[in-house]
Amino acid sequence: MGGGSDLGVLSPVENCVLGITAGMACKLTNYPLLSWKNTVQQGLPLSMNPAIVYRGLVMAMLNLGGSTGVQVTAHRGGVNACMSIHTQTCTCHAWTHRQESG
Repeated sequence: MGGGSDLGVLSPVENCVLGITAGMACKLTNYPLLSWKNTVQQGLPLSMNPAIVYRGLVMAMLNLGGSTGVQVTAHRGGVNACMSIHTQTCTCHAWTHRQESG
């Protein structure tokens, strides 16, 4: 493992877990900025109190993690289906091979 092409060998469950983890990590990192933006829009003073800044974080992480997990799994399934159809119906591989030998 270590390259982008290795993602194709992951199972659907592994792809889902990867998507959930990525979504939750993304929400964890940008949540303070979102919280401060909303505070400024409401005309409230900015707070550095973690209990206020991170209020609602767990639900936001579950929301984004779940949707990202489904998206990554569906995308990988679609890519695998397209590649399967492509290799079964396309003659480009045979044409490329003929060009190399001739």
